[in-house]
Amino acid sequence: MWGRIRRRRKGIADHVFHRQISLATKFATTTTTTTAAASTATSSKETEYDNWLRHLRKPYNLLCVEDILKFERRGHILTRDLFADNHILAIREEIAKEFDEKLLEAYQHRCEVELGSEIGRGVQSPEEGEQLLRSKGIDVPFLQLFNLWKSSESNENIKKLVLSPRLAQIAASLLGSKSVCIYQDSLFVKRPGDGDTQWHSDLNLAPLDTNKFVTVWIPLTEIKKNTTGLRFASGSHRDFSLGHWWDKSQRSNWDLSDRYVVEDYGAIPLGR
Repeated sequence: MWGRIRRRRKGIADHVFHRQISLATKFATTTTTTTAAASTATSSKETEYDNWLRHLRKPYNLLCVEDILKFERRGHILTRDLFADNHILAIREEIAKEFDEKLLEAYQHRCEVELGSEIGRGVQSPEEGEQLLRSKGIDVPFLQLFNLWKSSESNENIKKLVLSPRLAQIAASLLGSKSVCIYQDSLFVKRPGDGDTQWHSDLNLAPLDTNKFVTVWIPLTEIKKNTTGLRFASGSHRDFSLGHWWDKSQRSNWDLSDRYVVEDYGAIPLGR
């Protein structure tokens, strides 16, 4: 769970031979009594995901008052043992397949962000998108897809993960709310050689008039120390002057250690 400002390191070292995949699910509070999460009945036929789905419906009992206080003060916490490693491996295969099938969409989005909507929508192939970005000297930090839970009509397991009661329960507990609604999910794929993800705030990018907002970041590949995990500017979620001093054009050169305590969680094994 993260707070106001965060960043990721460049995709190097341990990730030379494979890409890093992560899923970010974003929740906000709601004034209705309906939560975003709803358990979905499984069929009578046993599948390899039955244990995974049962796990998603179980409450997460490792979140304590101390964790909630840390989240309030620092803006981020690490929830241990949220999933088992075999659960992550099972869903990662499906998510990676979904990404490969929608690779063109990911390149179109990146070209829209970097070069404008008209150019991005005109990209006709992943190869064209890659060549276009390279020709402009753009250091791509990652490729991204949004709302797989909506668009993956053929893949109910992704939807069941994003809308699981287990994630919604944690989000609601941290936000001090009885219920939450899903804002979006975001799939991040950081390839070998991709550039830095600059300091940024998720909430500033969301069209929501609330501070009751939390992102659950789920790494689908093992995070090794000093590679591509997240770094956090602790306490930046409570910095009311943030919007008056930060210059987005200078993010790559920021040293925030004189203003915040910059932290990370080191190595994170799958599901741990």
